[in-house]
Amino acid sequence: MTKKPFAGLPKLKTMTQLGYKNLDIDFWHMLLAPAGTPLPIVEKLNAALRAGLADAKLRNTFSDGGMDLYSDNEETPEAARALLQSEVKLWGNVVRANHIAAQ
Repeated sequence: MTKKPFAGLPKLKTMTQLGYKNLDIDFWHMLLAPAGTPLPIVEKLNAALRAGLADAKLRNTFSDGGMDLYSDNEETPEAARALLQSEVKLWGNVVRANHIAAQ
């Protein structure tokens, strides 16, 4: 459901290619630390994560499992925080607009 094609299924059309221009639901994973974690520790964790994700063997493991990894040099704690805040806002609006409640 993303605008980017999935490498694991190259013949599968994206929703954009099928005409749904505003449908872009990206799947992501994020490493989180408790609130108040000292910045030097956050930066060390981020550096280790970036180093791991740059490793070809690890990237192949993800690829073999059907996951594309995208890197845009924005893998910073600040970018992660902004992404999480935007997703909470987006999906919070969807939940409220559709009167969705936990059962």
